[in-house]
Amino acid sequence: MEFKDILRKLRTENEMTQEELGRRVGLKKEAIYKYEKGIVVNPKRSLIAKLAKIFNVSPSYLLGIEDVETEKDGYTDEELKLIAEFRKLNTDGKAAALGVVHAYTLMGVYAKKVEQMVSFM
Repeated sequence: MEFKDILRKLRTENEMTQEELGRRVGLKKEAIYKYEKGIVVNPKRSLIAKLAKIFNVSPSYLLGIEDVETEKDGYTDEELKLIAEFRKLNTDGKAAALGVVHAYTLMGVYAKKVEQMVSFM
């Protein structure tokens, strides 16, 4: 796949509009449109870096150099999905989500047992 196809795929999979993605990377909606249509074919390195961070993929994947979508760094698919959803939140949403997660860890019913936590370290 080419950059234009990968960009559109990632944007739609993450339920983002061209306008929203543009806002997150500092571009106008029209610029995202041009990248997705292949009108602009040489994205700047700074844009590739921002997109890779937003979509949790490697720059090489974005450019179509490698087929492996994510750099997992030891995260499970479930953890990566949680990170992707968390990144969609604004500052207040992130604070609220962290509060909920923290509350769940304090509740004995949802927290892992100490033996389970040690096995992951």
